Amino acid sequence: MSDMNHSEGYKSKKEIFHEFSRLAKKIKPEVIIAYVLLQENRLDEEKIQKGLESENPVDFFGSKYLYQAISNLKGDFLQLSEDDLDEIYAFDTDFVCSYETEDVPGIIDSLILVTLEGRQNSMSYPIPIELVQFLMGLIDFHSDTKIYNPFSGTGTLSFYSNEIPYLGQERDFVVWILGLLRLANKRIEIKADLKLEDSVKFWRGIDGPNDLIISVPPFNVPIERSLGMVNNFGRIKRIEEYALYKGTQDLKERQKAMFLFPSSILSSNAKFLKNYRKHLVENGMVSTIVQFPSGILGHSGIMLSGIILQSPRKNHSSIKMIDLTGDKIKNPRKNIGEELSDFNEILLQKDEIDEVRYVSTSEVAENDYDLNVLRYWLPVYDGEKLSNFLEPGRTENRENVLAFYPEVDLGDLKNDPIDYILRPEKAAKGLTSKPLGGFVNESCLLISVHMGQLKPTWLEVQNEPVCIAPNIVPFKVDRSQIHLSYLIQVLHSKEVKEQVLAYGGASMLKSLSIQDFLSIRMNLPDLNDQKELISTFRREIIKEEERKLEELRSKMGVDIADDISFLRHSLAGNLQKSRDASEDLTKIINELEQTICPKIKEAKAENDTTLPLQKYLDILNRELENARQTLSRASLKIDILDKEIEEIPIFNFLEKYTSELRVLKRNLFAVDFKFDDVFSEPVLKENLVIKADRKLLKKVFENIVENANKHAFADLALQDKELQIKISYKEGEDTIKIVISNTGKSLPDKFGTSKFIRKGSRTGENAGNGYGGYLINTIIEVHNGQVELINNNENDGGNYKYVTSLELKLPVELKV
Repeated sequence: MSDMNHSEGYKSKKEIFHEFSRLAKKIKPEVIIAYVLLQENRLDEEKIQKGLESENPVDFFGSKYLYQAISNLKGDFLQLSEDDLDEIYAFDTDFVCSYETEDVPGIIDSLILVTLEGRQNSMSYPIPIELVQFLMGLIDFHSDTKIYNPFSGTGTLSFYSNEIPYLGQERDFVVWILGLLRLANKRIEIKADLKLEDSVKFWRGIDGPNDLIISVPPFNVPIERSLGMVNNFGRIKRIEEYALYKGTQDLKERQKAMFLFPSSILSSNAKFLKNYRKHLVENGMVSTIVQFPSGILGHSGIMLSGIILQSPRKNHSSIKMIDLTGDKIKNPRKNIGEELSDFNEILLQKDEIDEVRYVSTSEVAENDYDLNVLRYWLPVYDGEKLSNFLEPGRTENRENVLAFYPEVDLGDLKNDPIDYILRPEKAAKGLTSKPLGGFVNESCLLISVHMGQLKPTWLEVQNEPVCIAPNIVPFKVDRSQIHLSYLIQVLHSKEVKEQVLAYGGASMLKSLSIQDFLSIRMNLPDLNDQKELISTFRREIIKEEERKLEELRSKMGVDIADDISFLRHSLAGNLQKSRDASEDLTKIINELEQTICPKIKEAKAENDTTLPLQKYLDILNRELENARQTLSRASLKIDILDKEIEEIPIFNFLEKYTSELRVLKRNLFAVDFKFDDVFSEPVLKENLVIKADRKLLKKVFENIVENANKHAFADLALQDKELQIKISYKEGEDTIKIVISNTGKSLPDKFGTSKFIRKGSRTGENAGNGYGGYLINTIIEVHNGQVELINNNENDGGNYKYVTSLELKLPVELKV
């Protein structure tokens, strides 16, 4: 562009496009572009009519393509008013005067593309010419070669060579006109003929021995069912399928067909495509497949594949596959032409490069005739196939369901290597009597087979079946071979994701098959080594989270945390002394009431201006308790930040804690300690450990006991107050279960785990401040455990001795 473009009075490119958009709202954009291409100072109705009727209209208009376009736009031209012509003339003058001659064709081409982009439902957006040049560079041309394009769009493919005769068909009138205008705009002689025809209804085909079919069919456009396109391979439902079928049915001698498709076509499980791919491979008709990277099309993120097909070959035993994904092309939208050109030069010099593989047709057959290129670039992974320890689970169909069940869909699945357990209570998003998926009746691994996102989730099924969405597959896990935590951890690994991408297809628009999922390989060490890898993985996550937290604390001012910590330690002692003094004061007053002054708690000041003494004792105890709770809340986060993890033999810890509890609470309630028979082995008592902060763990049990004492045991006789702590463990598992149960007052109906652990949640006549359950859950979660509240009377009809149980699950290790 010359310097004059920046001078006063000349239009910038942005201004030209803005003016074109404004003008195109009242005058058809193809008419504006055609007028600009006429390159005359002014053409009125009389001159256009004269040109069309002249002996050499092509000479008059300067191009046979422009003549074709003008003759078909004649009616639109003749309807232009004087004002319309004035505006077009002004636009043309500004346009031509603002740019040097060599810049004008590029700007006009851009205006054509803008017009295409603005057309709704247009599937003819032109592809980058560089893709065509690259693909056609893989084909040998002969002097008699002719090109047939059944879906020519704007004729981009005809630009490849001026010497090769090109016949294109386009059924959309405006797109066809814009194609003619693009050819006219090239201002060079091209042997192209664009027909306004529907190739689905009138397929011209090829007849020369070296002819070539080349096309980019409209993406994902359905074919009218009334056309009845059903054959031995299945029903043809979309134009891409039709192009593939018609383009290869009658290939003879050295004829070839080359298509640019969405990559999903090569791996789709649609009946026709799957059967026809098998036909093509078994008859030796697949010559070359190229996988292009995403980001090539400026208007779409669809990944494209080029496929070159040939007439049947009896001894054709391999397919040339070229992979251009990954970092092979740095910036597909900007550098595609230059880098593809360089790559073509490399291909001409040598065929043995990393990006090229010759895949045997037998290997393709083993992969169920899936032609997704990335599938055959899958690195060789050691280890076991998932099928060795995973088995597809069974689902039940319940068409006439009268009851209501929880549902699980893709949005409910976890995508976290640590937080991967889903319970039906949390899964239920609503109630339905018409489930769309199947029902599972037992706990299982759930896998998403949609869009390459596995989202491995362990579903815990307890009292009722759960309805899962159709794109979720349940699997049984052989836990004698693999720890669940280790399995989930590996399913999130980079190695598994690479295999999923390769099996799922480049575009990831199709579902991953169960067979492909079970073909994924992973390392499977013995169970003890798996435990160590789980611990290492968790430690790394904790370190990373601690690093992030430390960074955040530094940004926000670590002094705040230090001040809270200092304040807590300073007040804790004073507060405890105040509470002790309050308890002693209450004891003294109680003794005086029994011996000397029976009405001491009713005493007031002499002038009767105060409340009774008992009221002040109540206020004092209440406010001291509130102060203690406030300090506890403020210090919880600091305690967690400052936690000191150690290996704690859990049996010995609980045995000691219950012994201390019996001594300290002997006058308040009975304490019972139960454990499974496996703990008769001394090795488990000593060596079954949890990694935890001892003080935080003790705080959990103190809060549980305090809750029972305050709320469940209130107003009960001593013989009716009992607390049981039970520890359960199954050999070979990586979790331990601790259940703390109490007699007394039961919880209200429907008061479940979610309410118990929510901060500020209160219930019942003896409700506390709603913080205890939150504190318990927070500490247990920090130690990678889980909390569940069980209302035994609700579950067992009120006949169970212990009305409420709190179940804690914590990860354990058996130290050898």
